[in-house]
Amino acid sequence: MRHTNPRKWGQFIRDIVFGTNDALLTNIGIITGFTASLASTRLIVMAVLVDIFTSAFAMSFGTFLSRTSEDDYLKISMTKESKKSVDEVFANPYVASTVMWIVYVISGFIPLLPFFFGLESTDAAKASVALGSVTFLIIGIFKGKVTGTSLYKSAIQFFVIGTIAALIGYGIGKYASTIGIS
Repeated sequence: MRHTNPRKWGQFIRDIVFGTNDALLTNIGIITGFTASLASTRLIVMAVLVDIFTSAFAMSFGTFLSRTSEDDYLKISMTKESKKSVDEVFANPYVASTVMWIVYVISGFIPLLPFFFGLESTDAAKASVALGSVTFLIIGIFKGKVTGTSLYKSAIQFFVIGTIAALIGYGIGKYASTIGIS
C-alpha cells in the first residue's frame, strides 16, 4: 500500500478543519440539547438532517466567497510573481468549496449514525457524543500532521471544544425541559 504525505492536504486544511469542526459541534449540540429536552428521536434526526444539508450549502458557498474574496484581495495587493507563489499554496475556490461541502456532510452524519440503529434517544445521544469525541481526536491528529504541530495539543484542542459544544447543547435542552419547552 502506498502511503501519501498528509501535508499534500495542506491547501485544504482550513476547509477540512472548519467543516469537520462546525458540523460536529453544531450537530452534537443539537443532539444533546434535543435529547436533554426529551425531544423525540424523529425530531432529533430531522433537525440534524436539516442542519447538515442547509449548513453544508452555506459553508460551501461561504468557502467559495471567502476564497475568491481572498484571491481578489491578493491580486490587488501583491506583485504577479508573489501572487503566483501564493496561488501554488492555496486551493482553487471551486475545489475548496466542494471539499467543504463533502467534509461537512460526512462529519454531520457521524453523530447522527447511532439514531439509525433503533437506540433510545438518550443512548443514541451518548453514542453520538462518543463518536464525535473520537472524530475530534482524529481530525486533531490529522491537523497536527498536516501542519507539523503537536499531535497531542491539536487533538486535545478539538476534543475540549467538542466537549464544550455537547455541554452547551445539553444545558440548553435541560433548561428548556425545566420550563416546559420540549
